[in-house]
Amino acid sequence: MNADGHREILGLQVTSAEDGAGWLGFFRDLTARGLTGV
Repeated sequence: MNADGHREILGLQVTSAEDGAGWLGFFRDLTARGLTGV
């Protein structure tokens, strides 16, 4: 949710499987781009 109360898309990543390695890569990418405080 942003400051106005609206939802925002944080990121999108295409992967061949929904596994721990895929999610870890996704979250690492978000934090590398500056996401904090979630």
